[in-house]
Amino acid sequence: MITLRVRLAMLVAFALPLAVGCTSSIQTIRKTALNRAAFDLNCPESSLTATQLGDTTHVGRSKYSYGAERTVIGVQGCGQKAVYVVECSQPDVCNAQLNADTQKDASAAR
Repeated sequence: MITLRVRLAMLVAFALPLAVGCTSSIQTIRKTALNRAAFDLNCPESSLTATQLGDTTHVGRSKYSYGAERTVIGVQGCGQKAVYVVECSQPDVCNAQLNADTQKDASAAR
């Protein structure tokens, strides 16, 4: 008979790697947003900064599917700013969409 302690150890041993492997790193998410913003803002990626705006949300996840993660990222640089929704369908497969029109960055003029 398998004891409760052994069952719990087996659950952790099998479930933890799956849970850890199913999330995208914030570095991947920021890099995706910065790459897209460099094009949209016509600004070198090295001149841009990215800030996470809010929590990452999980969409459509089930026991059969990774679903997707959505994170909102603000990007500033070259006197402009933009907001992106970055959606990751797999831990290293992300796509950034411009969430609103780009704006002049008023703080850059100071």
